[in-house]
Amino acid sequence: MCHRRVARRRLPSICLLALLISFTRLAASEPDLEFNVVSGYVESVDIDGSNGDRARHTEDQGQGGCRTVTLVSGGAAAVPRIAIHKTTGDSWIVWWTAGATDEVRYVVRDAGTGAWSAEAVLSESGENSRNPEVVHNGDEVWIAYEIAGAERSIAVVGIIDEPEPFGRTVVATTPYAGNIDTLIHSEAGHVWVTWIDSESEVGWSEYDHASEIWGATQFVTYAGSTVDSIRKAIRATVVGP
Repeated sequence: MCHRRVARRRLPSICLLALLISFTRLAASEPDLEFNVVSGYVESVDIDGSNGDRARHTEDQGQGGCRTVTLVSGGAAAVPRIAIHKTTGDSWIVWWTAGATDEVRYVVRDAGTGAWSAEAVLSESGENSRNPEVVHNGDEVWIAYEIAGAERSIAVVGIIDEPEPFGRTVVATTPYAGNIDTLIHSEAGHVWVTWIDSESEVGWSEYDHASEIWGATQFVTYAGSTVDSIRKAIRATVVGP
């Protein structure tokens, strides 16, 4: 699945309704939500506009129960995303921070203990990195982000039973000056990334687990259609109808 989704298995409780109200009042980021199949709770991440624009995680425990944790120790965060492991229930949170060099950061919540890992930088030193997206593929964690420069690059980190530091692969580079809207997707054992490469084309590439490399970049024209419909067509090519 791609990462932009809203939990649909139950309606938001008072806890999440309050979160959405705070979003509209304080111009914080729109919450990213996912249902944790292990705990049975909805979890969300957003920007806390009343607390220095820091990233925060909220667990909706139902019946008005709400556990909120500010994740960023210092500095403003941008565009936090969440992905929850379907077996362990562990939560991976990613975001980026603006500075002399923009950085993509992450933390992990252990579902068993409730403990959070130390906040860490995922992107490489010296590269302006933004707009991360995160998904799980079985026990693998995949994070895609954009590297700003004269051209923009689409980088992907695959965390597959390996220690830090995690290596990253630049899948593609585009001169497109608009919003390239990079997304990482996972379904039925497949992992692929899509982005807007121009005013008329969506680019995509799939990871080959057998060779452990990303496939050749491919492009699909969306003139006369929409980016979302082209992404659905790419999914059908990768996974099947």
